[in-house]
Amino acid sequence: MSKRFLPVVLTMLLPASVLSQEDFTIVSSILQGPATHVLVHRDICYVAMCSKLLILDTSNPSDLKPIARLFDLSPGAITDIFAADNYVYVVKRGKGLVVVDISDRSNPKEVGSIAFEGRINSIYVADGLAYVTGTSGKTPNKEGWLKVIDLSDPGHPRELSTYNFEGLNLPNDIWISKGIAYVAVDRGLQIMDFSDPLHPSKISFYTTNEPCHNLYIRGKVAYFTLPGRRLLEIVDISDPSDPKKLGEIAFDDIPTDVELSEDGRYAYVATIKKLVAVDIGDTLSPKKLECYYGNVKDISLSGDLVYIAAFERGLNVVDVSDPSRPEVVSSYETGHTVTGVWVSKGYAYVAYGSGGLRILDISVPSEPRQVGRWEWEKEEGFQTGAAKDVCVSHNIAYLLECQGPSLYILDVSDPTSPEKIGFCDIEGMNYPNTVRVSGNHA
Repeated sequence: MSKRFLPVVLTMLLPASVLSQEDFTIVSSILQGPATHVLVHRDICYVAMCSKLLILDTSNPSDLKPIARLFDLSPGAITDIFAADNYVYVVKRGKGLVVVDISDRSNPKEVGSIAFEGRINSIYVADGLAYVTGTSGKTPNKEGWLKVIDLSDPGHPRELSTYNFEGLNLPNDIWISKGIAYVAVDRGLQIMDFSDPLHPSKISFYTTNEPCHNLYIRGKVAYFTLPGRRLLEIVDISDPSDPKKLGEIAFDDIPTDVELSEDGRYAYVATIKKLVAVDIGDTLSPKKLECYYGNVKDISLSGDLVYIAAFERGLNVVDVSDPSRPEVVSSYETGHTVTGVWVSKGYAYVAYGSGGLRILDISVPSEPRQVGRWEWEKEEGFQTGAAKDVCVSHNIAYLLECQGPSLYILDVSDPTSPEKIGFCDIEGMNYPNTVRVSGNHA
């Protein structure tokens, strides 16, 4: 079953009686977003769409149903998700850690947060503590850190300690097991004793001399990706003080995530172009099974089902009960990145990221259809702009571009053929979000 948010939202917000008005506006908001992260926990699927969180009921995987959409969650792109008990813990770029109460699944609430400087990379929650990794500073003086956060009062998370990594050994992912922290860093796998969270100590270091990512631990074995070499590496950690390599497997493109089946027989590795099942029954000689093709950003495994954050293709659910013959069970389409919309005289003007401006005829609210578009010219094969917001006044569309940033002025008197008539750089403003026009001023 496939759904698109935009037509549904327009139908709800634009009844026929309103559409007949001369000028009607929808406040700019993110109505859709590409799926970038996914986590399945207790028949509930959490999907990150840039800065937003979508919550789906997966009790019937062939008929995914939205429970809630947290479009008002704090700003900042989601970089990792962890669920435990009645809470979901979300780390966000430029924001820090956000705690969401999901005891009432139909009405999730942001109950607490704690801010950190820099980029937040990953989170793992165990025994009432959150272990958060990140980096701060600017190249070439970036610093990596691991913070331990007390979650005994979810409404007021409190920092207990910080471990700073040496040099440019920046952390990318983390896993906690029995008081031991395994951290995938830029030069290998670092293993630390956190039995006393206030006084962590280093146990050992497994060297790869290149960035490690996407860590997964099962029993006495660690699995992590080496994107630069397009490898999945398998390491024996039965003695944390002396980790040893067991095997590796190469891929055609860059691996982005890894999870193991419940029986430990298969490792499912997400790459940029596909999902690959790897038979790891013999860890010394793993075997690949071609699986599912698509834009795979993140995966979460639940029984024989793999939930795939497939970016612009939304959420896909794949049955891998037979890894050599995977079957798509269902999908939930979150759509492309839409960051602003303005409605006027029966048309919706949509800020469409790198796609520029899209104009939809919504005279029939249940069946919106695209009638016009305007895009930036490409330079050397790349798009040169990213639309953030739009507003329309007297047949003129004002399109806010956030990379410059800049303002584009378009004549939309003929919605099927918008034409650029003006342009202005916006100096001294970082990441503008909204544009509005009043009289002769924007």
